[in-house]
This record gives sequence, C-alpha cells and structure tokens, in this order.
Amino acid sequence: MDHYGICHLPLAPMRAKPDDTSEMVSQLLFGQSFDILDNSNPRWTLIRCHSDFYQGYIGSKQYVHVSKENLETLSDRRAVNKHRVRVTRVGKGIKFDIPLGSELPAKKKFRLGELEFQHNYTPASTSLAETAMSFLNAPYLWGGKTLFGIDCSGFTQTVFAAHNTRLPRDASQQAEQGVPLPDLNYAQPGDLAFFQNNEGRVIHVGILLENYRIIHASGCVRIDKIDPRGIFNEEIGQYTHHLHSLAHFSLSTEFFM
Repeated sequence: MDHYGICHLPLAPMRAKPDDTSEMVSQLLFGQSFDILDNSNPRWTLIRCHSDFYQGYIGSKQYVHVSKENLETLSDRRAVNKHRVRVTRVGKGIKFDIPLGSELPAKKKFRLGELEFQHNYTPASTSLAETAMSFLNAPYLWGGKTLFGIDCSGFTQTVFAAHNTRLPRDASQQAEQGVPLPDLNYAQPGDLAFFQNNEGRVIHVGILLENYRIIHASGCVRIDKIDPRGIFNEEIGQYTHHLHSLAHFSLSTEFFM
C-alpha cells in the first residue's frame, strides 16, 4: 500500500490525538496531500501535510490512498482563490462546493486514487488584500481554515496559499519566515504583522492594509487600526494585541518544496 493520501472531501478536521473529542489543530482542504505516518488504527490515521509539514490525525474515511505516480500527475495543483468552487465526482453525479484554499490541478478532469473528479474552475483576478477582505466576519475557530471558521494563522496561510505562496501553519512559525521590516513606515499592504504575549512569544498574526489598518482573525475576521504599539480596537477603546515584528513575503515564493 502506498503511504500517501489526499483529501477528497471539502475539508477534513486534523486533530491532536486520535479521538473525535480531541483538539482540532488544523484542517485539510480538498486536494491537499500528505504522507501517511501511521494507519494501524482502523479509525484514525497519523499524517504529515506536504504543504506545511504539519502533523496530526484525520479520520480514515476522510481521504483516499494515492500512489506516487498519481501524485506526480497532480504536481501542478494550485490553491483556488474563490469561495465555493464546484467539483463533480465523475460517474456518481455528486456535486459539491470546495472552500478557498483547496487545491485543484489545471486539467479539468483528474483522479484522486480510485476516484475521478472534474471542475470548471478558473482563477479570479484579485489582489491579496481583496482575498483577505473576502473573509470579513468569518467566525474565529481554533484550527480552522475556511469561511465558516478560521484562526489567525489559518487565515494568513490560506490567503497567501490562494496567491501561490506557502506559509507555515502557526503564527510563531510564520514569524521566522519572510524579510523582516524595521517598523510600520517600511511596511506595505499585504505584509504580515506578528504579535506577542507577556513572555514575548508570538501568538497572533494579521495582514496589513492601507492607512495603518490590519485585517486579522480575533473573535471573527475583522479590521482594526495598528500603530507601533499594536492593534487598537476602537469599539472597546483599548489595545488588544502587542506588536512583536513585521515581515514582507514575496508572492509566488514557496518556502517548502
């Protein structure tokens, strides 16, 4: 049996432990592939994602096994930059929508293991800021990566993926990448801002917009003001996050190969 898998559902929760009640640490989206590390449990499979090397458990019914040869035929997969892209499972007549950030090959008909699918997706012409804005008011969900629930680093990772740029999964990991910027005067829309707790550890991230504003997932995806001190929430009249660092990421650069 090949030790590779790929998500064939709109999404699959990725958990810290092999249990439905365990913490959801991330999500796999349609078309995302991974190494199978341990499938001895009939209900749960330990995996390592190809896109960001993140590890966790997914349900064994939420993916299909694929061969190395099959993966090679899908090597041109790119993350979609539209919400609710329609995919059809050939032969079954099953149609369903996949979320922004899901991965599709350029060819319209393709196989994932023993399953065949087709799509009519064409990329939207949109800026990174516009992609980020399309998530406004999405509820905060720890481990989430979609419009129906997303966390701060899942938000930045998914938005950048839609522009063919891979970021690590966690904010602290993302803070170690990119080109450091000395202060906000050097930052441009699309740059990332990282925020720290009282111990100086990076715990939050957001995407800078024009006019010293930032879009980030905190309660929901929202826009707030930012200054050298951090994020200022005008609704409650106080700072909610303390600035740690800033970084620029060139689009279409892949940090993981």
